[in-house]
Amino acid sequence: NCVVNSITSSHESGDTFSLGITTVMMTLTDINGQSAIHLFDITVTDEQAPEILGLPAPIAQTADSGLCGATIEWPSPSTTDNCPNPSLFTEHPSGSFFPVGTTTVSYIATDSNGLQTTSSFDVSISDDELPVFDTLVGDMELSTDGGLCEATATWDAPQTSDNCAVLSLGSDSPSGALYPVGRTTVTLTLQDINGNAATHQFTITVSDTEVPQLLDMPTDITSTNEVDLCGASIAWSEPLASDNCPGSVLSSSHSPGDFFEVGDTTVTYTLMDDAGNTVVSSFTVLVNDDQMPVFDLVPGDMTLTSELGLCGTTAMWDDALVSDNCDSTSLTSSHLSGDFFNVGTTFVTLSLADGNGNITQHSFIITVIDEEDPVIEGVPDDLSQLTDPGQCGANVNWSPPTSSDNCALGELVTSHQPGDFFPVGTATVIYSQADVNGNLVSAQFSVSVADEEPPTIATSGNLTIPAPDGSCTATINIAMATATDNCTVVDLYNDQTGTGDASGTYDHGSTVILWTAVDNHGNITVVEQLVTIVVSQVDCNANGNPDVCDLAEGSSTDCDGNGVPDECDLDCNENGLPDACDVSSGSSLDCNGNGVPDECDLDSASSPDANANAIPDECEPVFRRGDANDDAQVDIADAIFMLYTLMLGGPASGCADATDANDDGLNDISDIIFVLNYQFQNGGPPPAPGPTTCGIDMTPDDGIGCDTYEGCP
Repeated sequence: NCVVNSITSSHESGDTFSLGITTVMMTLTDINGQSAIHLFDITVTDEQAPEILGLPAPIAQTADSGLCGATIEWPSPSTTDNCPNPSLFTEHPSGSFFPVGTTTVSYIATDSNGLQTTSSFDVSISDDELPVFDTLVGDMELSTDGGLCEATATWDAPQTSDNCAVLSLGSDSPSGALYPVGRTTVTLTLQDINGNAATHQFTITVSDTEVPQLLDMPTDITSTNEVDLCGASIAWSEPLASDNCPGSVLSSSHSPGDFFEVGDTTVTYTLMDDAGNTVVSSFTVLVNDDQMPVFDLVPGDMTLTSELGLCGTTAMWDDALVSDNCDSTSLTSSHLSGDFFNVGTTFVTLSLADGNGNITQHSFIITVIDEEDPVIEGVPDDLSQLTDPGQCGANVNWSPPTSSDNCALGELVTSHQPGDFFPVGTATVIYSQADVNGNLVSAQFSVSVADEEPPTIATSGNLTIPAPDGSCTATINIAMATATDNCTVVDLYNDQTGTGDASGTYDHGSTVILWTAVDNHGNITVVEQLVTIVVSQVDCNANGNPDVCDLAEGSSTDCDGNGVPDECDLDCNENGLPDACDVSSGSSLDCNGNGVPDECDLDSASSPDANANAIPDECEPVFRRGDANDDAQVDIADAIFMLYTLMLGGPASGCADATDANDDGLNDISDIIFVLNYQFQNGGPPPAPGPTTCGIDMTPDDGIGCDTYEGCP
């Protein structure tokens, strides 16, 4: 709007600009210093791609030995561009390894602005190397499979390798196939992926080593002899021949139907094939002799009596006659004819055995009877004895008898043993002796035990018992006496109650209790027990009887219950009654509780009576006149208390004398005015007892009194 002063620019038109974006700034200024700015961009781009120089021609070569490819080198190409520092890249630089086949090598040139150029050539590698058997299958020596005339041949595939890769491994005869007896050649063929092939051969030799088999071979045969023969004819089915290969010969040691002697006979079969394999098998034919030997004539049972003084006897019999099918026997006997046989039953066993172990037995019984009794000697005479001390019986000793017999004795049985304890009375001791054959004898004697021991009594001892206060007798529980005896106590009693309990009431002084115990055999014991009842021996009235007994018997009275006859108590007013009874009956007062009637206190001057009202001063209440509220002082609070009681229905003082401040015998408004004059108008103090000391009412006849007052100690 005024005048432009200048225009400037960061760049000039016609300048050279580098690749990329450049911002140009123009500034316009007027003469007043105002300025304006304008910006614009200049963009320069690169559209010229780089160039690749010296690219190699195609390359062809065989694979390196043992490798499925080859290392290839060539002169490296270069690149150029209009802009500086272009780059050249390839995935397969010179000196790289190239696999068998054709590989395209590409170079890519890139300038600094991202423009690219690509050029390429081919590298071809061929494979002329044969595959290799790293491990080989060796020749095989095999035996025929079980039950077959051929063998299964198996082998592990050989390890193989190739500079590239193995394509296949083949065989003109497979592993796991059956191969006949004899020799077979197997050829393996190995081929790689590029058509190169190699072969390997081995032989398989199969031999027949399988032993032929005897089928349905008879098992062991057991038979018994034919009657009265020492053997038997035995038949069986012959076994069948079997082999994996054809051709075999069967032979045997015996034929079915042959006669076999008693005992074991081995029958053997032999089978041989064309390869010389042989099998031998056998079974046993056992012919048992089950026919027992025979007793043709044997002894019979016998019954005999033992010889005198002996426990048995001698027995005799004739020899037995015998026979057997195999003509070989032996005869044994558990006892021999002429042996001595003990009392009892004895089995005589004859055993007849043949040569094959068959045994026939015959037994007969020899019975020997014992009819002789045992003898008991040395049986004691009858015995008599007193009881042992403290025992209801006695231990009695004697020499035991002895016994004898022709045979063996059983135990000498007795009802009692020497030294046994026998209770009081008569017992029979019996000895019984049996021999082992049941013959029994007995003998006996008597044992008498007498009891002459009396029972023993235990009491609780002599007793000294104080009588209860005020009583001349005592009721006591006396522990029951106990009685013991070597036998049995049947009765225990005393002469006081006639029972076993002597408890009861006993008079003062000493009483003798007689205790009596009786045992079951009539023995008696008597003991004494002394019971003493103790009472006070005071005799105030000197009548020869203790006071407590006078009172208990009623010959003296005790109105005050102090345990002293009334005639012995104090009677200060001489009215015939103890002072305590005067006070308790109310016929006399005792305001100070000293047990003395008040009239006696005043007469004796032991109690003052300052107001002459016939009451000891110590019996009258003390207070402070004018102290209506019991706070131990006379002040405005007392006037307020009186006003509250008279005008507002407040509680009354427990001491009317204290509220009667002017001592006119009345509780009214004048008492309030009296206290106020005393406090505030220099009026006189309330009459005695004054406001500063505690005292009794000096006007006791004014019609009012004092029940309670807390303002005095």
